Amino acid sequence: MFFILWVFLYNKISKVFKILFVLYALATKPLLANTDSLPVSNTMLWEISGNGLSSKSYLFGTIHSICLPSLRIAKTVKEKLLASDEAVFEINTIKYDTLAAKANFMPGSTLKELIGSRYFEKVKKIISRYKPISDDSLNRLKPFIVSIYIANAALQCRITSYDAVLLQIARSEKIPVSNIESIDEHNRAVNELPLKRQAELLKGRVDNLNLIVQSMTEDISMYLNNNLMQLYQKSTHSDSEDEVAFKTALLDTRSRQWLSVIEEKIKRHACFFAFGCSHLPGNAGIINLLRAKGYIVTPVYYPI
Repeated sequence: MFFILWVFLYNKISKVFKILFVLYALATKPLLANTDSLPVSNTMLWEISGNGLSSKSYLFGTIHSICLPSLRIAKTVKEKLLASDEAVFEINTIKYDTLAAKANFMPGSTLKELIGSRYFEKVKKIISRYKPISDDSLNRLKPFIVSIYIANAALQCRITSYDAVLLQIARSEKIPVSNIESIDEHNRAVNELPLKRQAELLKGRVDNLNLIVQSMTEDISMYLNNNLMQLYQKSTHSDSEDEVAFKTALLDTRSRQWLSVIEEKIKRHACFFAFGCSHLPGNAGIINLLRAKGYIVTPVYYPI
């Protein structure tokens, strides 16, 4: 995924900076005209039933960047995964190679040309703590992708994600695995943000690593304590047109596209869906979209 900012940074860096990386790390949602319809239950696991379904399916909200020692899979979550006929994730992470994906490449220029030599050298130094990468490979990546590497490097730990671990469990148990969207569809949303804005965001990350670490640590703590609504409200606060447009592409548009895929699968058999947790709440969140279609979507509580 990060994936991929936060209210704490909002007043200190830039509004776009705040939005992008909470959204990517958590894969979140857009502005709401009316928050009264938001589900208030703080849990990452939700059950889908009713509307003629022959079996129950489950939605599980993930976080895309977390230190490996902090990750824990609740017994209830694992049980629902193992009982499913199919495990469904955002994209096929087995086949996705960030450094090989053409959608992540700079079009007709280089990263160094966009952000300047001074920032390029700073970026290279920071990323080297997290991921060995050649100058050539780094120079062809878009700033947004590099910013994700910067955030992961800032945590100074071995980074993983719930998506990756759950996928590993599913494959080891020979549960059929699929994805909600294609890699091209995933990248299309990210590329809605102009390169100039991406560059500003990247520079902000480089200049404010301590704030990045603090905000990401807060997000991880909220996630581990199942504070879904707190995470959602933090990640969706915005008031600029750029932020609204980007969030619409990254969140609302994708969630609506996912709905038909989710419906088709749950009508066939029991599924376990795992995707960024901030796709769950909100007027255009998966929970409300399914409820609007007549399904019963209820919270499943489990020990933290």
